[in-house]
Amino acid sequence: MVRHVVISFIYLCIAVAAQAVTIVGYDPALHDRFASGYPTTPVVNSSAGFVGAGYDFSGVGWSTGEPQKSITMISDQYFVYSGHYPIGLSISFRAADGTILTYTVDTSFSFAPTGEVSDALGDLRIGRLTTTVSPSIASYAIFDSSDYDDFEGLSLLVYGHGSGGSPRIGTNISEGLLDVEVAPGVFKKGLVWDQDPTLGEALLESGDSGSPTFTIYNGQLVLLGTHYGVGGTTSVDDLLALYLASLTAAGIPFSTVPEPGKMAFLLLALGSMGVRRKRLPV
Repeated sequence: MVRHVVISFIYLCIAVAAQAVTIVGYDPALHDRFASGYPTTPVVNSSAGFVGAGYDFSGVGWSTGEPQKSITMISDQYFVYSGHYPIGLSISFRAADGTILTYTVDTSFSFAPTGEVSDALGDLRIGRLTTTVSPSIASYAIFDSSDYDDFEGLSLLVYGHGSGGSPRIGTNISEGLLDVEVAPGVFKKGLVWDQDPTLGEALLESGDSGSPTFTIYNGQLVLLGTHYGVGGTTSVDDLLALYLASLTAAGIPFSTVPEPGKMAFLLLALGSMGVRRKRLPV
């Protein structure tokens, strides 16, 4: 049975003062990537209860002039972000050794809606830096599966922004890759999750476009998508797995996690972060 999510979307590029990713029971010690100093001298959140503790977020950078806008590295020179939320000409990172490194954007481009991209939301934009980044900056493999069922029930780490643009990270459980009505009668596939009143669950807000959603595979962050829109309590990402053939055809380097069986993957992911399953109405 095909499931549809019909939402009146609020696109996340809209600048609204004081809005931030909404996290149930938000606590800076649990959810802020940095304890202080963002974006010029950011100090990593060292709280043992931080939901991102033990994971390397150094490959999630920000537009130097607009630090509320995030990008995510998929190789040592290429990054992803939102097509409807343009970034500036330079990108900054907090490297694993604590230094702030800034790089110049060389070019960026998107894909025409052909092949598997015709199923996608079509918002993905790829950027290229003028040089490769330091080895102290991470890049992230993309979760790839030809079985759409593999995208349901994944434990998520949802990256967004808070007051002053400082990054925050919430959690959720994916509803899966669903057909989302983006215009009357027009459906595209998006990675969907719904916010319940459960501690730590994230709901996207204006200004979060292009920030990443991760899951965990073999103890490492694996990239699923970039933030696209929100309607009610439902958030949607543009799923990177729908663009992989186009990335390959364009000669853009990236890596993927091996395509696992659904149960093997879920056991790895859910064992790392805990599980709670829920579904949207059919």
